[in-house]
Amino acid sequence: KMKSYFEEINMEEIVNSVYSKISELLKEKDKIVFDELIENRNFRDFYFKFVSILHLELQRKIKTYQKDHFEKIFIEKPSSNL
Repeated sequence: KMKSYFEEINMEEIVNSVYSKISELLKEKDKIVFDELIENRNFRDFYFKFVSILHLELQRKIKTYQKDHFEKIFIEKPSSNL
């Protein structure tokens, strides 16, 4: 858990929530764009979802790639985990 200014944040819950969302979206298509995960266009939403995909990538639950710097970040299934 992390403390953020005035509230406690449970990163495990956030990561699990992001993974659930990714799993649902990847049932419909082969890959998604990171932007599809962002519901609120604010720094907090972006930050926690970005950290979550990094964590999920590290756990090999998803695969991410980017064609070039500052381009869209794509998320897809790893070999067979989703």
